[in-house]
Amino acid sequence: MPLGLANIDGIAIRQCEQSGYRPEPVVAHPNGISRLDHVVVATPDVDRTIQSFAAVGWELRRQRPTAIDGAPATQSFFWAGDVILEVVGPDAVSGDGPATIWGLAFVSADIDATCTWLGPLRCRPPSEAVQGRRRIATLLTGDLGILTRVAVMSPHHPTPRTLGVNQTSISPLSSS
Repeated sequence: MPLGLANIDGIAIRQCEQSGYRPEPVVAHPNGISRLDHVVVATPDVDRTIQSFAAVGWELRRQRPTAIDGAPATQSFFWAGDVILEVVGPDAVSGDGPATIWGLAFVSADIDATCTWLGPLRCRPPSEAVQGRRRIATLLTGDLGILTRVAVMSPHHPTPRTLGVNQTSISPLSSS
């Protein structure tokens, strides 16, 4: 990432030094969440945001059609280290505003236990996720006064089906 870069398509960033970085050992939390799975970025201009992400070295790995309030939209996926960046926006440019962080998804090896720990006042029951062989539960962030949407997902389980046409294996981009 270029030094001095303060934002990527309007999303404020802070550059961290990588040399000598040693992550702290993971300490199990009672809620069972072990790591960040993906960040969902909403944008009024998908092509502009994709170009901004590509400019810092992130490779577009997959796109799929979807809908936002019934209007045609696109989901685009990047790997940023071991975190997925999901860009969501309308097929037709809907303005010149910045991209924003819309949501975060975390991983739990036992999503049922995590939802039990969080309780029904904080979390919806798990359901099947869009990704094959994964489950997702959304936190009731609005009820909790949290503006960013938050979800918990079961871990990745790559299969031959998830490695189909116009898709790539589920592995982080190399750091080279």
